[in-house]
Amino acid sequence: MQTDPWVEAAKILAGGAVGFSVAVLSKPATDWWYSTSARVGFNDASDCKAETKFREFNQNTGRFLGENDAVYLRLFATNTGRRTAKSCRCYITQIAKQHERDEYSTVFADNAQLCWSLGGEEAFSAIDLPPDVIRYIDLIVVKKHFEHEEKKYKDQFYPGIASVPLRIEKILEPVGKYRFSILLVGENFKSVRRDAYFTWKGQWDTFNFESP
Repeated sequence: MQTDPWVEAAKILAGGAVGFSVAVLSKPATDWWYSTSARVGFNDASDCKAETKFREFNQNTGRFLGENDAVYLRLFATNTGRRTAKSCRCYITQIAKQHERDEYSTVFADNAQLCWSLGGEEAFSAIDLPPDVIRYIDLIVVKKHFEHEEKKYKDQFYPGIASVPLRIEKILEPVGKYRFSILLVGENFKSVRRDAYFTWKGQWDTFNFESP
């Protein structure tokens, strides 16, 4: 029996349409299954407020001068997707100080890279973040006053960046509430932003730190 060419053409078109529909409809599911979605988080537990000892040295001679009390205030980065988040880095993009009526004015605006907690020599390197893995970010270091014949300073805080310019030290001296704007970036996920708030009262152990 001879097959009607119009019927054969219809079958081919129908098959192609089904194949195309399956491909189109399955793409969102595939993208979801293999997605990467990073976030920056905070909690009130001790893992975001780590008390420690800070070793002080003479910057010229390298001589050890003693230990001092300090607190690392941290956020964490985590990957809630199903693929490894590639080449993650975290930056401070802005520091602003609160004034009257809950208004903030910018005192620092740049892209200063933050330190990965316990990162060692790779503290400022781009890292890969597998699914469900948490890595902490040193956002702020708070230090108790230190007195030694070779080195001394008063209670202070500063951001967890590689080198703190003198201008930032001066900017952050006054008591008050500061807003730190954070940016997490990487190769295969959408950049993430978060704000954290630090209230400085002039003493190393009476601050307030939150990231609602």
